Amino acid sequence: MAKRYGIAVFRNKGDVISCTPVAAQLKADEPDCHVTWFSSTRHGTVLENHPHVDELVLLDGDPAGLDATLPALCARADLDELFTPAAYHNYARRPGAAIFELVQASLDRPWTVPFVFDVRLTGQERAAAGAWWEALPRGPRVLVETEFLSDQSAWTDACASEVHEALAGLDPLLVFSAGGRPPFLDALLARGARALWCDRPFRWNLEFFNRCDAFVGVSSGISTLCCASEARRDVPRLEFTRGWHWSAACLPGLPSLRVAYSRRRFRAELVRLAARLRGAPAPAAACAPSGPPRCPLCESGTIAYARASDAAYGRCVPCGHVFRLPGPVADLGPPPAPAQDPALREELLELALRAHPGPSQAPSVFESHAAAAPAHARSDVVLDLGGLDRADDPHAWLDRLHERLAPRGVLACLCANRDALGWLALGADWGPRAAGGLRHLWSRDALRAVLAETGFRILGLRAHPGPGGNAAARAALRTLRPDAPETALPALVEAVLAEGRGDAWLALATPR
Repeated sequence: MAKRYGIAVFRNKGDVISCTPVAAQLKADEPDCHVTWFSSTRHGTVLENHPHVDELVLLDGDPAGLDATLPALCARADLDELFTPAAYHNYARRPGAAIFELVQASLDRPWTVPFVFDVRLTGQERAAAGAWWEALPRGPRVLVETEFLSDQSAWTDACASEVHEALAGLDPLLVFSAGGRPPFLDALLARGARALWCDRPFRWNLEFFNRCDAFVGVSSGISTLCCASEARRDVPRLEFTRGWHWSAACLPGLPSLRVAYSRRRFRAELVRLAARLRGAPAPAAACAPSGPPRCPLCESGTIAYARASDAAYGRCVPCGHVFRLPGPVADLGPPPAPAQDPALREELLELALRAHPGPSQAPSVFESHAAAAPAHARSDVVLDLGGLDRADDPHAWLDRLHERLAPRGVLACLCANRDALGWLALGADWGPRAAGGLRHLWSRDALRAVLAETGFRILGLRAHPGPGGNAAARAALRTLRPDAPETALPALVEAVLAEGRGDAWLALATPR
């Protein structure tokens, strides 16, 4: 007998949309199964016309309060199993993961279908939405999402002015799609902006996105809708969100997506978007501002000493990034050549080739310390052994490496770990620090963020012993645990790596 499954997601349209791959996987595993989706009246209508949902049950009431109905739904005799795949139900399954990764982790069965959101407009919806959009004034038309219900974005009303100012040379029409009239709209119009409020049905935004010249979103419902299978992949899009957890940067197949996790990056990406709409190359990165030290990632001026034993480095309080404070820079030089550690280079190359989807015979390899390659040259593999640690501007450095990669190429990046046991134990005598030239020490989150902000999708990220191999971890352990017997050190070294406290991070990434 065919099984009957239930899926329950009540809160937020974005949550509902992001869970649609679960229905696709159930149908792929058991084509004859019956899928009933329980949702709220307010948000569940996004599932209308869905090919993998046999029955849609919409419940009245506050969407958040409807979670109280889950025990009763689980006890229903007509359901073989009830799934609750929304991210907020699954944090414990994969701590630290992005929202969409948590949805994937919710299903205790192998994923065999692409993790792609499925929203299907009817022909009538597409025609009505298309007619409304095409009746708008001519010129570049930018769809903008500004409403969100959680803390996923640092968007404020002032951001609307920044969008207008960055794109003003194009004289675009800014279409603010929202349930309520934007409070900043009148002020924008008074400054001469071409802007309007769109209050059309939510699902229509999928057609609007497919017809717009660019999209600016805040990782809320419309942003998620625009990742659906029927959405175009070539629309320039900018996502302003607080970090990896809320971002679509983990999703494959979004080559035109740019993300900004700080106000500084948002402004920089708006300049890049304006250049793209003009058909111009991306502008060079701006010089760092003078004055008191600021974080090179998020531009915050709230800086604390990173280590009492090593006052040369500051830690950004908001984002946690560690960087060298202004001062004597005589020890700052170019990154060391990977040839100094051929075994490490070969290890990274082998890992990159395993991750590369194409043939591994005679792959083209670009090494970040090398002289600039011709502009047309793109490589299957880019190796960066310490270059990111020494870059004045990490974003500009990774933009350069991105330009050197073929569309399906792989970047293998090894960089210093902010939480390395060696730095804790040895301070300024720690190997990567003592070698000189170290401008940045990376946390897992900061590295993940900067890769996402520069157009990469992460394939793997783990702690690594670094150039010194396990000897560096052994030296740190001997300092911290002088009583530990030699025979215990191998197990302790493995524990150090498992806890993410190796000397380095090893990241494998590919262009989105």
